[in-house]
Amino acid sequence: MEFLASFDIIKDCRAHLRRQRISFIIFFIENQVLLSTQLTIINRDNLRSIGEVEGKIEHLRYEVEKERQELNTLTTQQDTLTGLANQAEEYFALLEKQQPTPAEELRIKMYRTVLENHNIRSRFDYDYLKNVISETVQKKRTAQRKIRAVQTAL
Repeated sequence: MEFLASFDIIKDCRAHLRRQRISFIIFFIENQVLLSTQLTIINRDNLRSIGEVEGKIEHLRYEVEKERQELNTLTTQQDTLTGLANQAEEYFALLEKQQPTPAEELRIKMYRTVLENHNIRSRFDYDYLKNVISETVQKKRTAQRKIRAVQTAL
């Protein structure tokens, strides 16, 4: 019986060693991939010293921060313009009504004041506003792509 117990211990040790060997191999492969990637970047960007690498990293961090600020600005701008466009849409819909109610008349006056403060006086101005919103959305997407690309490079 004691002989069988010692055989089980040896069997467990061998299984444990196999698991350790597999994890070491995975660790080794991951390190090889990381090292390969680092060498590719060093060769591609012609980096010759640690100082150059650190400078590159600082530059990339600055770029990410700049793009994040731009993205925040564009998001705020888009929110403002979208709210304004919604008000303009409702304003022009209320203007087309045959007999607006007193509450609708009050909303028309309120919307007119807001829209005139933002130089929106006609449907043409409203269409221009929608174009500005779509351009802002495109700029946001570009900024998001740039952030992702720079973060990948880090």
